[in-house]
Amino acid sequence: MVIMTAFFNIIQAQELRGVVLSQDNEPILGVAVSYDGNMIASTDEKGIFIIPVNYDLPINITLTHPEYQSNTVSFTQTNQTFILFEIVTTQSLNTVIVNGQNEQRPNLILPTSSIGEEEINQQSPIDVVASLNQNAGVYIQSGAINTNRIVIRGVGSRTLYGTNKIRAYFNGIPVTNGVGETAIDAYNPEDLQSIEIIKGPKATQYGTNLGGTLLLNSKRPENDGVSMKNSSNIGSFGLFKSTSTFDHSKNKFALHLSYDHLETDGFRENSRYNRNAVFLNSSYRFSNKTELSLLINFIDYTAQIPSSIGRTAFEEDPAQAAFTWKQSKGFESDAQNLTGLSLKHEFSSNFVNTTSVFYSYSDHYEPRPFNILDEFTQGFGARTIFNQTFNFLNRKAEWSFGGEFFKDEYHWKTIENLYQETNGNGSLEGAVLSNNEEFRQQLNLFSSLTLPLMDKFILQAGINFNKANYDFQDQFNLG
Repeated sequence: MVIMTAFFNIIQAQELRGVVLSQDNEPILGVAVSYDGNMIASTDEKGIFIIPVNYDLPINITLTHPEYQSNTVSFTQTNQTFILFEIVTTQSLNTVIVNGQNEQRPNLILPTSSIGEEEINQQSPIDVVASLNQNAGVYIQSGAINTNRIVIRGVGSRTLYGTNKIRAYFNGIPVTNGVGETAIDAYNPEDLQSIEIIKGPKATQYGTNLGGTLLLNSKRPENDGVSMKNSSNIGSFGLFKSTSTFDHSKNKFALHLSYDHLETDGFRENSRYNRNAVFLNSSYRFSNKTELSLLINFIDYTAQIPSSIGRTAFEEDPAQAAFTWKQSKGFESDAQNLTGLSLKHEFSSNFVNTTSVFYSYSDHYEPRPFNILDEFTQGFGARTIFNQTFNFLNRKAEWSFGGEFFKDEYHWKTIENLYQETNGNGSLEGAVLSNNEEFRQQLNLFSSLTLPLMDKFILQAGINFNKANYDFQDQFNLG
């Protein structure tokens, strides 16, 4: 018995055992135990590992497991139980791309914010402003779906019922009119791939606007072949929205076509809204160096206007419309179109040009209690940008230059509203009160140079020349 006991104690002394547990005190199976770069043991289902007897304690061992954080520990006679922590899954944010550079460049010089498709889809599909309003430095006030004011860092706050001093581009085509007003309610958020915001007057390639620039980028077919999709939304106060899309992509041709219908009775009296929109984005690649793109966005909507009420009326019934607007059945009807044709050509791997020509119009009719506004705007223009990359101090530098020309004409008149004579049946045209024409044109020339002086030090310089002409003609008060 004495001999057998002594033999058993020798066997126990030769086994150097350790245990690996999780932060929840559960054994971990399959932990690799390494010493000096070589694997010497592995844990079983109880989390136990055995180190060969030919190692003198203490020794430093490394514990690794694909689902846990690796750890290097000291294995001694008194330290043989070890804890591993689970690997926390992290999500890397997408690199912010500045379109003004015409290349994929991280956010180095121009402070920008990017809103991706996922962020847009998380908001209401009714309008675009919900996505923009989540961004720091951007504040949007909405009186209705068709009435929004965008303010970036305080710029634009003095405009009552619209957005100015902030330019917007849709697939690189300007959507801001000749007096600097921007309306983005004409775009269906379900057609947008991303929105980029350049805050402040920092984008040389987009003019001298004080507030900043909005860059709207549309969707394109994701996969080869043909696909059709419909999404519908139903909500309170008679809300119904339906969007049907058709995608086709094969070889050198790609097409994205969508039809959108939105209607709602609204929460307040005289606040019904009805909108129909058609969007087309198509491209054809003639060769590896040349691609032609076509963009068409058409929207036709009618929106009733409940207008503002006082505090007393609000406390009595917040759903009521302003009395005069209810009696005149005030509304606005608008038909808008934007058509653009873009050609991208690569002269070489380092020299690329993108040229766009575009045409837009807006036919607007708005009966108000004080008068009826009848206006029509049409404009056309072109934009071209050259981008060249070259070697500078063994680093990639960039030079871009180009120009943008825009011309539009604005015809508007006001008409007397005789709604008081219709016994609450709405507006009635009377005598013409004013008749005006405005002819506006803008020229914008720009150039930007980016030089990487060191790996973490980049110099950027830009110059912009902007010229605007206005010609106002009063066709009513002759002489």
